[in-house]
Amino acid sequence: MGLHFADPASAMTVRARYTIFYLGLPVGDMNTEKTFGASTYQASLDARVSGIATIISNFKMNMKSDGIIRKNVVQPNHFAAEETGSGESQTMRLTVVGGSVTSADIVPPIKDLDQRVPVLDEHKKNIVDPASTLIMTVPSGQAPLGPSACNRTVRMFDGFSRSDFVLEYVKTEDVNTSGYKGKVTVCSVRYLPIAGHKPAASMTKFMQSNTGIEMRLAPIPDTQQLFMVSATIPLQVGIATLQIQELQIEPAVAGSPRG
Repeated sequence: MGLHFADPASAMTVRARYTIFYLGLPVGDMNTEKTFGASTYQASLDARVSGIATIISNFKMNMKSDGIIRKNVVQPNHFAAEETGSGESQTMRLTVVGGSVTSADIVPPIKDLDQRVPVLDEHKKNIVDPASTLIMTVPSGQAPLGPSACNRTVRMFDGFSRSDFVLEYVKTEDVNTSGYKGKVTVCSVRYLPIAGHKPAASMTKFMQSNTGIEMRLAPIPDTQQLFMVSATIPLQVGIATLQIQELQIEPAVAGSPRG
């Protein structure tokens, strides 16, 4: 799933390492990498959470995607993911053309479809996959700090569920951490399940009414791109947070396919 950039000289690779905290304790880590030029991108994410007693189970996830950036709109081409939790693994693959899903393969298949809102063809159009959400572009001519960094709706499809994530501007502030020092834009995030979810599930109901989710975004110098500095997610018991620990920004290696 490698890409060759049309203009390698302008391509940039951004790597970020995060720690996942729950109830104030480090419980896992997440690594992201994204390479983008003027019109193409690829992105990957690897996350691992270690179980704490019976509160959360061991969980591993890796995903990657590639696609194009057209008029500041992210359009995926391919998405692949593997999740492992509670001793079970599941793989997902998507092919997307012009923002619409043309194939979706999940192994093993989702078992409890009768409990889920059916996914229709209309739910598979104008979407991004989970890995492609790492590519956050601010429209040309707009400041990468402030409202333009937040105000958007992300239409996400992961192979079996379709959700909207509505980002709204809260404030701009300074942060000073080991991973990043500088100004960030604080966005509120609302989760709106559309299809493929279990409407009766307590977690679905809780997250749908959750008004406390926030994300802090910072600009990548000399681009219209953003990266996540931290995120805060209130859960049914306690709060989960994600905090950047290390950031690397460098020119991409010309013509070297990844993934």
